[in-house]
Amino acid sequence: MKKIFNISESTSIILPFFIVGLIVLAVIFLTPNKKHSYSRGYKVALTSDLKNAYTFAQAYLSDLPDGRATAKTLKDYGIRLSPGVIVEHVSISKTEGNIKLRHEKLTGEGTLSRAMVDFEGTITYYP
Repeated sequence: MKKIFNISESTSIILPFFIVGLIVLAVIFLTPNKKHSYSRGYKVALTSDLKNAYTFAQAYLSDLPDGRATAKTLKDYGIRLSPGVIVEHVSISKTEGNIKLRHEKLTGEGTLSRAMVDFEGTITYYP
């Protein structure tokens, strides 16, 4: 019977290095990007805090329809933000205004590190 595939000695020496190289490439390309995962987590925290602040403001304004929720109001009533989330601006009523927050860990060119919700509940992200 004739052999179809013959592995010579030089090929048998090179083959393990080839296999190790393939494994290394697989590990490099299949390892998750941690920076992207962290950024996604920071954005989730920012969005969650923004929604909580908006919900608080709506509850506050349902008790005081002619009032205006401010950063001091949020602080006085005990709203707690996630670590790294910073209040930039809060001035919202039933008919106008907005809440602006940012996350200190979301940095870099083109990064949407700030978020705003207007009095209608529309969320906007911006650098």
